[in-house]
Amino acid sequence: FEWSSLPNFIEKRFNPNWDERNDWLWNAGRTLVVGGVGSFAKVFLKYLQHTRVYNLDKFMEVVKQDNRERGLITVSNHESVWDDPLLWGALPMETLFSPQKMRWVLGAADICYTSLFRSIFFSLGQAIPTIRGSGIYQPGVDFAIHKINENGWIHIFPEARVNQTTSMIRFKWGVGRIIMESDRCPIVIPV
Repeated sequence: FEWSSLPNFIEKRFNPNWDERNDWLWNAGRTLVVGGVGSFAKVFLKYLQHTRVYNLDKFMEVVKQDNRERGLITVSNHESVWDDPLLWGALPMETLFSPQKMRWVLGAADICYTSLFRSIFFSLGQAIPTIRGSGIYQPGVDFAIHKINENGWIHIFPEARVNQTTSMIRFKWGVGRIIMESDRCPIVIPV
């Protein structure tokens, strides 16, 4: 997979110079996708799983800060492809339907961006295309740093792939680059 494989209208949205505030139709789509998937996750966690969440109030204090002066990075292990959408079902509905408050996630481009439909869906869902094997100096990581510098929220699976074993695998170096190249040291919260 190569960055140039992305459709042009998707690729421009991951350029730090693109002004997302002027694209009301795209932002409406983001609200529907992020909020819709988050609502599905909320129903799943409430009715189909036994879920216990600890310290959500403290976490939400950080997420909801309008004047937060540092970016937020959350990290978690990655045991299934359902981790990212279902994890956020624990958040309040008003957060789920506020994409500017929601997380951006590094997503494998060779999975999430393989067709026009997937490219649109995952970019509306705030998944940053990350190209496996392209190292830490690639546009997806650059965009993650940009979001952190805007005091945004990035979620990272530092193992960079699903790991269903009981042992941890080596963390990828892109996590360190995002933290080190941020203008201000971000808040890092393991979830």
